[in-house]
Amino acid sequence: MSPDKKYDYDMAHKHLHRHHNLPWYDVVGRFHKSTYRQRANGILTVTAILYVFVFIAQFFYDGESWFQPLYWCVQSALIGSVADWFAVTALFRKPLGITYHTELIPRNKERLIDGVIKLVETKMLTKDRCRILLENVKFVPLIENFMLSAEGQRVVRLVLHQGLHLLWGLEHQRNGQTGVLIASANSWENIP
Repeated sequence: MSPDKKYDYDMAHKHLHRHHNLPWYDVVGRFHKSTYRQRANGILTVTAILYVFVFIAQFFYDGESWFQPLYWCVQSALIGSVADWFAVTALFRKPLGITYHTELIPRNKERLIDGVIKLVETKMLTKDRCRILLENVKFVPLIENFMLSAEGQRVVRLVLHQGLHLLWGLEHQRNGQTGVLIASANSWENIP
């Protein structure tokens, strides 16, 4: 590549990606690369900051008609974020040191596992349910479609070939001709 082409490529690359230098791009890029926990904590932080601003603004704009719906929306977002954070954190840890009804999954792991096993055994894999599901499966079209495919035809030829060799080998074993059986059994790999 000539130096002129390299320069053109670099200029085009910089032109296409010039928004990388904008401050919002870094925030959005980090948001997409973050985990769900980091995103949730970020949203909680943003709603808390917004609430502080709106709380302070109520002393200046309280009489405005547009301010009350804004205040309620931000307040609701903060309440929802805190409730979600607390509920999800309480499943695994003790949020804010509160011990009442927290660490639900670690403390009840065995009960949860037993409950899932019981659910699968008693509700999902019962004889009646399996019978109903099997009645809905149309086996003949499935088998027919498989046997008409190239892979199905190859499998059928292979099974027939091996089955006939097995029967033929058993017949020759009775007659004492085992050498022919070994030579013919090794030829199954040549089936197209």
